[in-house]
Amino acid sequence: MPGSARSLAAVALAVASLVWLWRAADPGSVWPLLERAHPPTLLLGLVFLAVSLALKGLRWRAMLPAPQEVSRLEALRIFHVSILLNNLLPFRVGDGARVLSPSVRKAATLQQALLVLVAERIIDGLALVAVAIVVLPAFFQATGRQAVMDGLTAPGNGSLLLLAGVFVGGFVILGVAARVRWRAIRNLVVTRLQSLRVDALAIVRQPPRQLAWLGVSTAGAWVTTFLMHWAILDALGAPASRVDPIILATVVTLSTNLSMLAPATPGGIGIFHAAAAAPLLVAGVSSEVAVAYALLVHVVNTVPPMLVGAAGLGGPVLLARVRGTTEPPPPL
Repeated sequence: MPGSARSLAAVALAVASLVWLWRAADPGSVWPLLERAHPPTLLLGLVFLAVSLALKGLRWRAMLPAPQEVSRLEALRIFHVSILLNNLLPFRVGDGARVLSPSVRKAATLQQALLVLVAERIIDGLALVAVAIVVLPAFFQATGRQAVMDGLTAPGNGSLLLLAGVFVGGFVILGVAARVRWRAIRNLVVTRLQSLRVDALAIVRQPPRQLAWLGVSTAGAWVTTFLMHWAILDALGAPASRVDPIILATVVTLSTNLSMLAPATPGGIGIFHAAAAAPLLVAGVSSEVAVAYALLVHVVNTVPPMLVGAAGLGGPVLLARVRGTTEPPPPL
């Protein structure tokens, strides 16, 4: 039942998001904007995305207890395969595949790999909270409270408010589902508390050089992500809004990452699009540009990494055939 509740919540969120997006702008006005997108600037956005993902993948490898057991190339392959699976399947299945990868199990136990995954989320969450504290006051000062309400409610006759209600309902359902399983989770934590503590402290008590690399890679990954969003917006040739383009791109990054906290449909379809368009509408960007941007940035953000992940998934098989070996390659 909890799984069914999460699935229903995910579908409801995605449908509400897509309905709002459809009503926010005339589809006939959106397509010409996409056709006129500036290719060199789009390419620049892809470069920023590639750098961001490479830094995140190498950071994840560095956090493993024995990173030397996984080569950098293999770590990036596994990381992109997990992105491929996350975009094809719901509920971040790719993260589970990354943890269970035979290559990763050489460098960490299952528990250690899970803790590294949690530590990744915590580090990224703290980084985004710090950015939000700096950026959001400037964003709302530039837009004004009334502009925020106009931007949220005007497109689709207030359907975004319905979307917000569905978001809240979805999180309530998730909370109920989590409550049902709380006793089992608590027992698991209690029985493994000591080993969890040791493995968790191992992540924190790393050499200063290693901790510095984690900080630099995290900062670099998110700065290039912000720049990727800026480049995609610039590629559409959008007219100036009330907000500085870099601040606007940063707020969009915050919004889209927040949307991924909800129960995820494959690739964040619907939910990601609404989260990308909403800040632009608040900033005074036209609804056509906002919707075109949401569609374009989703394609840029998902398709190229998925292609790399697909190549990584099939690469070992092709390499084994070229070498003429019969030993089956690792599945991930």
